[in-house]
Amino acid sequence: APAVSAALEGRAVDVEAIYKAYWFLQKKYDIVIVEGVGGVKVPISESTYVIDLMQALRLPVLVVAHARLATLNQTLLTLDALVAGKLSPFGVLLNGNQGKTLAEKTNAEVLQDFTLMDVFGALKADPRMAKSASQTAKALTKLPLFKEALRRLFDLGATKR
Repeated sequence: APAVSAALEGRAVDVEAIYKAYWFLQKKYDIVIVEGVGGVKVPISESTYVIDLMQALRLPVLVVAHARLATLNQTLLTLDALVAGKLSPFGVLLNGNQGKTLAEKTNAEVLQDFTLMDVFGALKADPRMAKSASQTAKALTKLPLFKEALRRLFDLGATKR
């Protein structure tokens, strides 16, 4: 967590610098992706959580959750926190699926049963994705619901499959 890391270094997180960096990047690029550093309730500073940044920057939210056991609880709690914070996630993506456990095989379907958010499916565990954004993008293109959600979110035109 950024607040913990900063404390260990004897420093404070400059939240204003985060906002300024985002606004700079937003002017320079068409799309800026902001990673949530561990979840909506992770402290950025003594008084700021990740969800506070999401609210202040008015970011579209994609919940990325582990495909493993305990995901149902963690993901549903995250969705509850986002809704309570007046944020509307555009969907849920499961990550790191190895397809070995019952949880991994059923989490996406069960989550869809318990939320109105789109559940896009699960990305298979692949160490190449940690090293290559293009590998991750390639894997994401295999999730048609995710592609369609991005088209709607960024107004990228008609559906192409």
